[in-house]
Amino acid sequence: LNAAYLDVRMPSQLNVNFGGPAPYLEHYWPAEKGTQLQRASIAVWYTLKYWELIRREKLGVHKAVNYPLDMSQFRNLFNTCKIPGRTRDIISSRFKTESEGSCPTHLAVMARGRIFTFDVVPEGQILTPPELLRQLQYIQDICQTEPAGIGLSALTTEERTRWAQIREHLISLDPMNSTHLEDIQSSLFILSLDSASPYGTPEDYSQIAMMALAGDPTVRWGDKSYNLIAWSNGVFGSNCDHAPYDAMVLVAMCDYIDQNVKACEGRWKGSAAVRELPNPKELVFTVDQKILKDIAIAKEQYYKQASDLQIVNYAFTSFGKQLVKKKKLHPDTFVQLALQLAYYKIHGCPGCCYETATTRMFYHGRTETMRLMQRDCAVLCFRPSMR
Repeated sequence: LNAAYLDVRMPSQLNVNFGGPAPYLEHYWPAEKGTQLQRASIAVWYTLKYWELIRREKLGVHKAVNYPLDMSQFRNLFNTCKIPGRTRDIISSRFKTESEGSCPTHLAVMARGRIFTFDVVPEGQILTPPELLRQLQYIQDICQTEPAGIGLSALTTEERTRWAQIREHLISLDPMNSTHLEDIQSSLFILSLDSASPYGTPEDYSQIAMMALAGDPTVRWGDKSYNLIAWSNGVFGSNCDHAPYDAMVLVAMCDYIDQNVKACEGRWKGSAAVRELPNPKELVFTVDQKILKDIAIAKEQYYKQASDLQIVNYAFTSFGKQLVKKKKLHPDTFVQLALQLAYYKIHGCPGCCYETATTRMFYHGRTETMRLMQRDCAVLCFRPSMR
């Protein structure tokens, strides 16, 4: 963990984080202007229901065939954040199951360079989508009628040692800055209300994937375990720090949300009643000219690095994994052979690639690297008849 993630000094957001598009646009939530907040309230509600399953230890154990898999990574999906250090980062998790005690229940929302928080489980009851919508509308009204914020979260895109030093200076300016940072770090997750409108269809996720991984750095916290991104046209994505857990944890939760969005046909069918709620609180940091300059530098560096990133995310629709399985092949084997063959046809040599192998059948297991260029693979892909 230390060598792979916490000792790494390069910027995390473009080099380590994972994320991508959510599948909800494939059925009830195609891109549509004016749907951002309404859909976000439903997506957040189902996310909170998933948090509740984990907190109550009701989430079913995942299995590979009949072998149970270690579920400890799910503890780090919520209430978790990476904290920068001068030589090594640390993972801070405030999550607890109900049997272990209480844990933070506030959500952090970022919009137009500003940061807000509010409790989403007051008196032990998760806010309903209409109640969440009320809170999100309050935040959006402020952000649309007042100037944009300073975009402090852009600092999380910095080189890790530099970010640690900037963070130390930020805390030295005002004790409240430390409190605000802890509010962000301990929050359930981040909801990023992004003003962009990426193009996306079930056949082409490229622009959504690009904006999820390399979008506006002022509306996401790069060190947070989960940033749920809601764009202005009602499509969704995510950006997650990789240190606390691996991507299949996020995939499992997104599938849970997707199945529930299908089941409710993308609409809230429950009560429209809204309880009396305190307004969301804005986290206003005390900054100086140095911090403002550091933010500007971080944004400039980030966009320069992002401009060198190319992402293509198309759907292959000619056939799928069922046909491959019918031919007695594993879908992953088929894809990896196709990659090697394509690379060899273009470059005339084998490509260096690997596949992630799970070690979750072992206690606290995560992943291991599986090298794919075997002799049998080379014999098949590089024979003259395949060129």
